[in-house]
Amino acid sequence: MAMLLKRTLSILAVLTVSTGVGYMVGRSHPSGITPSQTNEAEHKGELWTCSMHPQVLQRSSGNCPICGMALVPVSSHTHANQDGITIEPAIVQNMGVRLKRAERGPFERSLRAVGYVTWAEPNIYDVNMRISGWVEKLYANTEGMRIEKGEKLFDVYSPELQVAVEELISARKINRADSTRAVADALYKTTQRKLLQWGVGSDDIEVLSKLDTAPRTVPFRSQGSGDLIEKKVVEGAAITSGQQALRIVDRKVVWLDTEIFPMDLSSVQLGQRVTASVEGSAKEVVGKVIFIDPRVDPTTRTVRVRTVLDNKEGLLRAGMFATVHIRSVLDRDAVLVPREAVLNTGTRELVFVSQGEGHFAPREVSSLAENEEGLVAVKSGLQGDETVVVSGHFLLDAETRVREGIQKYLKTQKEEHSPKEKVLPEWQAGVDKVVGRYLELSKRFGEVEEKSTPADMVPLLRAAEALSSLAREKTERDIAAHLVHLVMEASTASLEQQREIFKAVSESVLELLSQTPPSDSALESEELFIMSCPMTKGRWIQEGKKIANPYYGREMKSCAERVGIVEVKR
Repeated sequence: MAMLLKRTLSILAVLTVSTGVGYMVGRSHPSGITPSQTNEAEHKGELWTCSMHPQVLQRSSGNCPICGMALVPVSSHTHANQDGITIEPAIVQNMGVRLKRAERGPFERSLRAVGYVTWAEPNIYDVNMRISGWVEKLYANTEGMRIEKGEKLFDVYSPELQVAVEELISARKINRADSTRAVADALYKTTQRKLLQWGVGSDDIEVLSKLDTAPRTVPFRSQGSGDLIEKKVVEGAAITSGQQALRIVDRKVVWLDTEIFPMDLSSVQLGQRVTASVEGSAKEVVGKVIFIDPRVDPTTRTVRVRTVLDNKEGLLRAGMFATVHIRSVLDRDAVLVPREAVLNTGTRELVFVSQGEGHFAPREVSSLAENEEGLVAVKSGLQGDETVVVSGHFLLDAETRVREGIQKYLKTQKEEHSPKEKVLPEWQAGVDKVVGRYLELSKRFGEVEEKSTPADMVPLLRAAEALSSLAREKTERDIAAHLVHLVMEASTASLEQQREIFKAVSESVLELLSQTPPSDSALESEELFIMSCPMTKGRWIQEGKKIANPYYGREMKSCAERVGIVEVKR
């Protein structure tokens, strides 16, 4: 046991030493950059960046201010210009960049959706009663049963029917002398028409007219063939005029309703051919689009597209689900690229076009759609014979962003070190006047409040108005006008309101001084400090290091922290 413990401690000691050495090596040569390479890069004046945060750029080595990683020199294997970036061929190969030429051709898209079979509404008819009575015998007594045209549906007992049949028989029995023949024929035809309107068939009327007396019941027959889908009467039930008794549907033709999202409606047109795979059937059915609903369902946010299907074999039934395939040609002459070539940034779509010799140019495009073969139709931004990047474009995009950052950084550095336009003495004097009046107010608000008398804003207002009249550029006019507006608002406010408005006044003065720093001749002290109150979220400018918070009256006058220094012209 002692031997095992000793051995374990030895192993831990070795691991600890190894880890320490590795850490020291890693700290000495971060990211594989040796001291000689670092000195060489600094000697050349190259820019340094962070591998994890490429937006960090500086002219000397060091650590990233965001993550603390050691900065590395920006690679010299690439360079950028206005048209894109150029990368050495060996680097392109190492990045795994693959290219493919864009093609021209018809862009077809197959839309896949779910549909359900419903009865074709024109093939549905109801059997409604046109006379009151009782159902003595019901032949159509089971929902779903097949009914052929002319079959008996039910026998009805009705006093009105019996009276009409008696009149029919009497008209037939009247002596057919010349004087009464016309009257008998008119009565017969009137009664016959009445029975027809009540729903009695013409063949049954002919049979009833030849009887000696009216029967107890009269048969009613089906006017067409189909399936009984609704039965609202039973044998012996009383019926009234206008009551629906049965509903029959002819299933030779059915509808297939499909729910399509509005974004896919461009692939659907009236008369378009549709194929569908219906559940429980191995055979595909073919139909055509006959209706596109002008409304969007508020619940599913879809649009109903209706297809008519032939069902002579009777295999399709209402309620069946089907997988619908709608294939359409969206563009007969489109520019086609693989979907991998299009880089979607969220606000725009980009492709990288290879221009040969390691030169790649980002191109903004507009795509039409994507099909099941993985091809995207490009509407604009790309020609049919250009070569695009299909693999490695994320690395190219990252490199492009780095190069853009470098260009912006260099431009900023150039602007900062370029000689600025000389400030006119009149404008400088106006700025100094505003600063002096502002510092008087800052000192006034910074004092412990003894009375609630509002501060006199007129001196600062006059200085701001005078400065506004001296403005030459739009930026100067905007800053001065905004300052005038704020001070005018504060001049009629209470002391408490003035303290609140003073926050905006301070920000406006800070913006003014970022454009034109004050001269030391206008100041009593050598430094101007920018202070911030974490409680009120307000900044202000003050002379001297003694804190005097202008946003509180009596208490918390020292609640502040120094966040900057105003540059002063010497």
